[in-house]
Amino acid sequence: MKYPWRFYEKSVGMWIVESNRGVHSFPLDTKGLDLESVSREYFHYFDEVISALGDQFAPTAIEYPPGTTVTESPIPLYLYQAKMRLFETWREDIKHCSMWAPGAVFKGLTEVAVQNEGKVISVQLPGLLNMMFSGMPGTDRYTLMLSTNCDIWLEKTLSGEVNPVGRANALRLEKALKKIREALDGEVVHFASEAEGVKLNANGFA
Repeated sequence: MKYPWRFYEKSVGMWIVESNRGVHSFPLDTKGLDLESVSREYFHYFDEVISALGDQFAPTAIEYPPGTTVTESPIPLYLYQAKMRLFETWREDIKHCSMWAPGAVFKGLTEVAVQNEGKVISVQLPGLLNMMFSGMPGTDRYTLMLSTNCDIWLEKTLSGEVNPVGRANALRLEKALKKIREALDGEVVHFASEAEGVKLNANGFA
């Protein structure tokens, strides 16, 4: 079935949420680094975000560094095992650098509304949202970047077509950003789009 929305190589929307202050200041000196302590705080925040999002986002792949797959699955990851694999990747990485900060890219399934045969239904689709979560160098905070290169969230697509599910999906994205802010006890500190004419704000697409 042909839909009015589609994917692009450029970013349609991107939001950066900064957490409240944490225990560690980044980057960290890898000499004598207590990686278990760092990972406990990192995964605490990560688990809070995933719990807050519920069915709205389910990770199916982890990359570290960006572009290098740590683990992936066609269905939602078993997160305990996935986090252990990421931890082991970090452990290997810190052997080869003097300064380091925890981080990873998470890709997965996003629950959205689509119109099928005249009816609006909820489905989980891959590739709609990506999350990059990392310790922010020069601070004692974590940042989560949520990005999309799809215009399924817009009432009128980038090509100018009417998208009947745009408003419903924009509200879902607004809800997701609110839950992320609450989970991190933080705020959206930056938002932007590479697509011309797209209006957005700290709460999503305007």
